[in-house]
Amino acid sequence: CDLSVGDISVRDPTMIKLQKFSVVRMTQFCQQNINLRSLKIECCDLKHKSTRVLAMVLARKSNKNSLQRIDLNSNGIDDDAAKELIESLHGYDNLVELSLGNNLVGMKGCVALEHLMSNPSSNLKELNLQSNRIDDKAIIILTRILTENTALKKVELNDNFGVTEAGWQQFFTCLQNSSSSIEQLD
Repeated sequence: CDLSVGDISVRDPTMIKLQKFSVVRMTQFCQQNINLRSLKIECCDLKHKSTRVLAMVLARKSNKNSLQRIDLNSNGIDDDAAKELIESLHGYDNLVELSLGNNLVGMKGCVALEHLMSNPSSNLKELNLQSNRIDDKAIIILTRILTENTALKKVELNDNFGVTEAGWQQFFTCLQNSSSSIEQLD
């Protein structure tokens, strides 16, 4: 869909919320706004191609220190695009919240998250992966993340119907470990 100037709502100079989506305008905005703290694009049906463009923009952004929150809920982001997007976030050490709820994130996205969060400079505190394509194999990867990462405090995983009782059992066993830093699980 196209984006007109009226569709961009800037609550403060460092936050953008898009009701409709235009890759070109969003790209220009992200590249020009060096103080962007929060990027929220919801229900815009980004899918694969637009998410890949966003990943390229984020990877090339010169100031990676300002961005703290990314909310891309309900955009039809598939597993391959999620992988590319998450890989583009390396170097965003001040990123504290990543929300990819109600998309199609699966194993590839979780592997990319494991690499991102294994970096000692990762400060991600909140991760939303609710209503995705997380299965038992992907939950094992997320379990490793929770075991090794001490920054993450909140995880949202509800409505991932590919996870069986055995997968959840392994996940919850990890949470009982004294090294787990998780304070909130949804």
